[in-house]
Amino acid sequence: MKTAFHWLVLVFSICLSANVHSQSCCASSEKLQLCYLSSADYCFSNNGRCFEYSLDGENMRNALAIKLLTPVNFGIDGLVNCEFDLKKLPINLTATRINDCNCDIVFMPAVFVEPASNQVQSDSTFLPPEVLDAVYEWSLECPNNLAIVSQGEARRWGYAVENINQNPNRPQIGNPFNLLFDGPFGQISNFEQGGSFQGVFTRLPSSGFEILATDGQGRPTLTYDLATGDLIAGDIGIFCNGPGDVSQGPMIVTNNDVLACNIFALACELASGTKYTNQIEELCQGAPIFLPNGDEANSLGTYIDTLTAFNGCDSIIQIELVECVEVQVPNIFSPNGDGRNDFFLPIGSNKIQLLQFQVFNRWGQMVYNNDAPATGWDGTFNGEPLPTDVYVFQIRYRNLISDEEVVERGDVTLVR
Repeated sequence: MKTAFHWLVLVFSICLSANVHSQSCCASSEKLQLCYLSSADYCFSNNGRCFEYSLDGENMRNALAIKLLTPVNFGIDGLVNCEFDLKKLPINLTATRINDCNCDIVFMPAVFVEPASNQVQSDSTFLPPEVLDAVYEWSLECPNNLAIVSQGEARRWGYAVENINQNPNRPQIGNPFNLLFDGPFGQISNFEQGGSFQGVFTRLPSSGFEILATDGQGRPTLTYDLATGDLIAGDIGIFCNGPGDVSQGPMIVTNNDVLACNIFALACELASGTKYTNQIEELCQGAPIFLPNGDEANSLGTYIDTLTAFNGCDSIIQIELVECVEVQVPNIFSPNGDGRNDFFLPIGSNKIQLLQFQVFNRWGQMVYNNDAPATGWDGTFNGEPLPTDVYVFQIRYRNLISDEEVVERGDVTLVR
């Protein structure tokens, strides 16, 4: 009951401050100000339960909001050392007023009822354009001004959504924020969208994005927006009880509980000015990898290191060590038709794409060139067998792990 009472005091508090807030983009305070817009302020009817899709709405106030305000989850001694104050933003919103409210995070509602027709259009937003502009402009002002946006409201950020999701949703391999899926509230390999609308992004902004999760067909459903540094979800339902699978009460029970709370754990980091870097490195035999803190890493896996700068802005570096991608090239072959070593061909793996394979004689004349190598060089030039000698090769391939193009050179002995 104590937690529930605490929630009622905070969720209905309204920001009325008129003091201009001068931001320090890496300043930290005891509590993060989690500001939100109430869908009830903008929904002209409750058709489709429009009133309920905000932190003070029925789908969240007794589920996600309770979890965010529970000290064992988010608190000094909680799973995440981060505390929230919830603050309802005024209706007539500007970027300046958001700053006046000292907001660190703005959580956007879903407002999907068209005022004139009273029809539900879940892939659209009917928040006033000036309100969307205010949040967008505020987010651009400072790298750690963070908005959490979903569904039709994401249009202002350059996204379009459609109700075509196929569950389950899964993490995008190599995404820069593995914390979302393996974080302080647990590890998940998938999550579900629920309700009558389940959103997939069908348009992504040209200003840049990182795909964090995809649906069963590989279509993006959760992204990090590079222009603003905001988190964008295709479906607000992933934060909801009822149409979504977030459980009521303070406990972490479902996969969507884990995801939603891990999202806010990441929000704490981003709103505090933490910068994330994601790297993929190959671990090759005899070539150890040294982490930013100086430790040697000599086994495959994910390593996370935190570097603290003088201005309080931490940098979190996530390094994923993967198996070394090497191309094996024979140093001798004998094209004599005995079925053994008759062809000279680089031996790769399913982690490379061979793009070009060339062979030159000792005078620099190209005797073999193939941009789709399959069987390799048979030791001939213009249909004539070449003599025993040392030849120079050059191969060009794409490393499918790092997406880098690599050129390697060496020599091979042809024996007859």
